[in-house]
Amino acid sequence: MLVWICLAELGALSLWFSATAIVPMLSVQWMSPAANAWLSMAVTLGFVVGTAASTLFTLADALGARRLFAFAALLGAAANAGLLPLIDSLPLVLTCRFVTGLAAQFSTSVSELAPREYVGTALSLQTSIGFLLTLASTRLVPVMADAWGWASAFLFLAPGPFLGTLAMWALRRLPEAKQLALGRR
Repeated sequence: MLVWICLAELGALSLWFSATAIVPMLSVQWMSPAANAWLSMAVTLGFVVGTAASTLFTLADALGARRLFAFAALLGAAANAGLLPLIDSLPLVLTCRFVTGLAAQFSTSVSELAPREYVGTALSLQTSIGFLLTLASTRLVPVMADAWGWASAFLFLAPGPFLGTLAMWALRRLPEAKQLALGRR
């Protein structure tokens, strides 16, 4: 069960670091140190707004953690994919990054779907995966960008959210999932 949760997290979290990892390769008119900082801050602001809205409107309870996770991962993937055709417009790029952060509602699935005796372990794994992805994306994506161009390196991370959603759907099919998700699949 934890394997599926970790695979889902790993896939979905790749969204956060994709643009940050390729920023040094971008040579667009609007790129400045301030714009560079806003690329990261937009994701964080989106995450804060998304978390607050998810809590305020109890979205994980209303929709179910797996559905919220799947919807968030696919929304984030769409926002991330929107960066490629919109790369020449700082406001549109920042909007895409904000929506990417807004869509990052992954902890709900970890805390709800992990067996009670493993919630702490699952949350620790989630944090570790986040750090691992940070390290990998900031080290490997620039190397790939140098070799193949920033757009190819960026697209390398694109399948992550879709694979995360598939892992969530696989988790949903396990018999234990009904017990873990308050009787809902």
